[in-house]
Amino acid sequence: MRGSGTTNFLAGSTVTLSTGGGNRIIQDTRIINNYGTCSWSSGTNSLLFGTSAQFNNYGTFTISTNASFGLNGSNVSTVFNNMSGGTFQKTDASTTNVPTITFNNSGTLNITQGALNISVPGSTQNGIYNISSGAELTGQTINFTGATFTNNGQVSNNEINFAGTSAQTLAGGGQCKLCA
Repeated sequence: MRGSGTTNFLAGSTVTLSTGGGNRIIQDTRIINNYGTCSWSSGTNSLLFGTSAQFNNYGTFTISTNASFGLNGSNVSTVFNNMSGGTFQKTDASTTNVPTITFNNSGTLNITQGALNISVPGSTQNGIYNISSGAELTGQTINFTGATFTNNGQVSNNEINFAGTSAQTLAGGGQCKLCA
């Protein structure tokens, strides 16, 4: 999807993404707002962001394929925002990479299987994190300001700073391997 403008996936809608047969591109200052259910369930090519593209998830965004996000052209303010009330889910056993795209989480992030590698955590990390047994969160430093971080799997980030201004709960019996 290219060109300036805003595309809204309305509440109650279901959008299925497939990255088979080539990469899919969001760029040219395009803003996508998902208020419904967006499922990325097939394909091994990348969902590419470029030139100020922005994806705002207010609904449910589920990844159940081994494809990854990527960058198309210059990295000028490309961002994926999991907004308050939104749910971002990684549900298959593969690894999904989120490289060079700013990833903010104000909603709920669930990793139920596989690994999610966030290379550029944004400055907004005040949502809920849930890492299930057998699942993994990897990537760069996260400055977590949310209320609940539950790890029953493995966290392999460079660093996680718990920097909330209110009480924060770190729960679960998972492993934490910080690689500074």
